[in-house]
Amino acid sequence: MSIQSRYYRVDSGALPAAAKALHEQREAARAVIFGLLTELGASGFCFSNTDGKVNGIDFKQRPDQALWKPARNSYWPKVNNAAGKALVKRLNDLPKYPPLASALACVGIRHDSPMLLADRSCWFATLTGCPVRGIWFVTIPTLAPYGEPGQRFTPPADWVELRRWEVEREIEEINAAAKTPSEGATA
Repeated sequence: MSIQSRYYRVDSGALPAAAKALHEQREAARAVIFGLLTELGASGFCFSNTDGKVNGIDFKQRPDQALWKPARNSYWPKVNNAAGKALVKRLNDLPKYPPLASALACVGIRHDSPMLLADRSCWFATLTGCPVRGIWFVTIPTLAPYGEPGQRFTPPADWVELRRWEVEREIEEINAAAKTPSEGATA
């Protein structure tokens, strides 16, 4: 069994509107999250790919071991003291940072459920694009060369099918034309 992918360019319909709204939600959440990270002296965060909750904090230096414990390649506050419990509450109260691919739900694709399962591997649909320009690219896993897409997915009529190299070229052009990183393509 050979797994291939089908690539689509989407710039109209329900998906661009949903993706743009989700991108704006993510940016607002990111600002709040990074405000807390700055206060904590942290360098980044990890989030759940299913519900968008923060589930880890990254530090450039090893944090205070009395307050932080290692958790999946990042750190999480210990709950055996009052300061740790207060930090956990603050982290749990942060806004969600949902994965961009969750915008695919508007066209019936679940971002957290594989479209194909074979040989102990899973293949998921992906979404990338440029929120400033409203151009999005969707990758759908398929069986064998240009076979039926996974789960018998039929793309909406306004989706334009492209070859992989065409998608890569367009993303390179978008990134080259961007004046700031936020104007470029995002995943």
